[in-house]
Amino acid sequence: MTGRFFASVLCGVFAVSSPAFAAEAPEGPGCVSFRSDDNRSVELWSEYSGLFDKYGFHSCGSFNFASLSPEHVKFLKEFQTKGHEVMDHTPSHMVQYIDFRNKEEAAPFVSHPAVNHVFDVSGKQRVCLNYKSPDLSKGKKFQLQVKEGKIESDLPTKASTFFIYLPEKSALYAAEKSKDGTVTLKTFWGEKLDLSGTFEALGYEQGSVFVTVTDEALDLHAKVTRSFAEKYGITPPVSWIQPGGGIICWVQGPDFKKVFAEKYGYKAAHAYLPAGWKPKIFNEYDPDGLMKYGINWGDFMDDNLSLDIEKVKKTIADGVALHRMMVGHCHFPGDSKTYFARIDILLKWLKEENIPVVTMKEGAGLFYGDKSERFAKKFNIIPPLSADRNHDGIPDGYASTKGLNADEALPDGSKGSVSTKDGQLFAINGLGALPRGKHKIEFYAKGDAASELSLSWKTLSSSNSLVKLDSAKWKLYSVEVEIPEKAVSADLSLSVKGAASAGAFKLIYQP
Repeated sequence: MTGRFFASVLCGVFAVSSPAFAAEAPEGPGCVSFRSDDNRSVELWSEYSGLFDKYGFHSCGSFNFASLSPEHVKFLKEFQTKGHEVMDHTPSHMVQYIDFRNKEEAAPFVSHPAVNHVFDVSGKQRVCLNYKSPDLSKGKKFQLQVKEGKIESDLPTKASTFFIYLPEKSALYAAEKSKDGTVTLKTFWGEKLDLSGTFEALGYEQGSVFVTVTDEALDLHAKVTRSFAEKYGITPPVSWIQPGGGIICWVQGPDFKKVFAEKYGYKAAHAYLPAGWKPKIFNEYDPDGLMKYGINWGDFMDDNLSLDIEKVKKTIADGVALHRMMVGHCHFPGDSKTYFARIDILLKWLKEENIPVVTMKEGAGLFYGDKSERFAKKFNIIPPLSADRNHDGIPDGYASTKGLNADEALPDGSKGSVSTKDGQLFAINGLGALPRGKHKIEFYAKGDAASELSLSWKTLSSSNSLVKLDSAKWKLYSVEVEIPEKAVSADLSLSVKGAASAGAFKLIYQP
């Protein structure tokens, strides 16, 4: 398929002191999702979700189903009824084990083939899950000296928590450094040890892709969450969130897909992908269908009270314009009054600027779903120069612009142009929603014979095209670029030699 890209170019340089931006918005599936984690107080959750109700938006909350209180259960039913998404944050906020409140709740699951053993922790029943044997070729070799569970030797990492595998014992352990510098060796599941001796060892950073639990363990996780959901009358979650804190054992994307998605119908996750976490970019290369299981958070930090809220708005506006799913980050900071005031400001702005707010499962569907869910409209992937939804004087999605005139009327009916003399007109970095194959970049231009434009386009490789302007009236020019199948995003910039202006950039995504 051959796509078209239009850039209207004018001759001359003009100055703009304070551009008046139109209400034009970028096209495409770019969206925002707010995510908060953990079984915080019902009072906090109620105030939080009430703000979304106020503006007609839906939020996402991830919960640990094995420790829900009766008050949480009542709240979650209402939360779901109002359209908010309840997500699975593991039964008890850990991957290596599941803590049950008592023996009665643990009893239906202790005979599952994933269970290694069970022990008591302050009255709770800790059901310990089997791990996969780590890849021995990926561990950092070192000599471990330990005395009564305290590590005395130098370590291959400065991390405060990590995993250690002892080939001699065919066993995986967890090591944790306290504030006073003491490093304690524990079992993989957190049990204290009185082990002493010198051992050849392999070290793995916490969160290592080479340390994880078995597929049977993941199966038990899903079963427990769904069992509690059924018990409480809560619709079972279809999005899963990796827990942090303590000694982190990541769930890998391919494992998640095989168990949670294919067996239990989960639609989205914040699991770990083989290639690491990436921005959520529409139409990115996704040959294994794993990207929907790596929807990480923190694209904007709504719970960082020291961060200028105008910077948060800019981050969101730019990301949405570049066709990304922007996911927030919240653990409910201590100053809840200030936090909720910030959320109210953000939601009001999103509503006024008509920026889509979606749940995690909705965003996964829009970006990575099947034909019934996926965004399937023809649209221009180049952000308009007249869109500045955070009102900072820079068009959304643009890294830089020169001589901006947001109200410049162009022959195709659009508005917005940039101008300069002998320099870069604009730059866009990380543009998503790329069509694949050969595409003809077309643009309108006018200028004298001394002017020429240089268009730089970069995906997996770079190309530069020079266009000499030879008409004082509007004329259509074209340049061909090829977008490889494995491309994720593109960088685009336009420079001028002489004096010229440009606008109305278009590159059409065709479903």
